[in-house]
Amino acid sequence: MTQRIKDWFNQFKTSAAPAVDPGEQLAAVRAALSDRSCWALNGAQTALILGDARLARRAERHPHAPIDLLLRLDEQRPYGEAHENLLRRLAADRLDARHWVQFSQADWEARAALAVNPHLPATIRRRLLNDQDWWVLAALAENPSLEADDALRLMGRNPPVAVREHLAAHPVTPAPLLVALAADGDKVVRRNVARNVAAPAAALELLATDRLTVTREAVAAHPATPPGVTAALMQDLRSGSGRWRPSSRGRPPRPRCERRRRSGAAPFGWRSPSIPGCP
Repeated sequence: MTQRIKDWFNQFKTSAAPAVDPGEQLAAVRAALSDRSCWALNGAQTALILGDARLARRAERHPHAPIDLLLRLDEQRPYGEAHENLLRRLAADRLDARHWVQFSQADWEARAALAVNPHLPATIRRRLLNDQDWWVLAALAENPSLEADDALRLMGRNPPVAVREHLAAHPVTPAPLLVALAADGDKVVRRNVARNVAAPAAALELLATDRLTVTREAVAAHPATPPGVTAALMQDLRSGSGRWRPSSRGRPPRPRCERRRRSGAAPFGWRSPSIPGCP
């Protein structure tokens, strides 16, 4: 009986305790939002954020705000800071299984952010390989955890240039695929192959005669380039022969009147008596 009375008395004290001042609650939430190292708010305090515009703005920028809270804030103010924060979190954080599945079926922006996440599970990565949006495929080709088989599957879908650029620069891209990309029609794709640390010698030999100067420079500096190819490229660079464009610094400067005409600074028939020899 004595214990029952004590329990009743403790329950009465709890129920009769004075309510917390709303101002103190808001101050506690503001102080917790100022701590950017972690999220230290409970469910009741998080609910206060949804009803206060100023707290919501601060929560939108918090680096550890819960994903579900960011979704709610994005619904209240679409495409605001909560949306940007959510995309950054999807691209970098270790998500739980529920969120992996949820955002792999969301809009293209969320799927693209998810596709570049280095912690992307293999099951979700295989699902995104069949995505119909090329932006998602380009983000997946940039993922650090991409595997060689994934690169082959992406290239087998006849991807656009945005996907080929990332595949050409990815170190896990197989050597035969890099040789094929070395003959690509896009100059950025060829340049990325020349800068790829995994580029084979066969691809570098193809790129040694590329019309883009920075591509040939990357081939000359690549450690896998055959010595004979490197020597020939360096000789062409010093002599200015071949496809290396000679520098225009050695040319005599044009008369100032001609430069003004070319730049449109004066009418074509303008003549200045202070410049001798100007027609």
